[in-house]
Parts: sequence; C-alpha cells; structure tokens
Amino acid sequence: MLVQVKIAPVVAKLCLEFSDVYIGSHRISRKGPLVVSLIGKDYQRVEGAAAKLSGSFEGLFSQVDSSK
Repeated sequence: MLVQVKIAPVVAKLCLEFSDVYIGSHRISRKGPLVVSLIGKDYQRVEGAAAKLSGSFEGLFSQVDSSK
C-alpha cells in the first residue's frame, strides 16, 4: 500500500515539472487506497504527469481513470 510520505518527493518533483497540472492526493478511509488526482487543461500534459507518477511506483497503481 502506498503512503503519502512515500509519494511526496515524487509528487513535489512532478509539481515543478508539470506546473500547469494540479496534483492532489487523499485517502478514501484510514486504511483505504490512496487516490491521486491530476487535473489540467492540456490532456497530454496530464497524461505525461500520470505516466511519470505511475512509472515511479511500478505495479503499485491498480487503476488509472482518465477523461478528456
């Protein structure tokens, strides 16, 4: 299970690299999954940030939803 402390350094770097993409995270419940949201106007930039994030934690993301 991913914890916010573990992803924080990666998210901080992504925020600098993708300053036009809003990146936020929260837990659904205390022991529930960590939800990471990436929101932006440029779909390719959002997808790029998502790819870098999931690539940093290979196999730990169980679902990625995207909508144009």
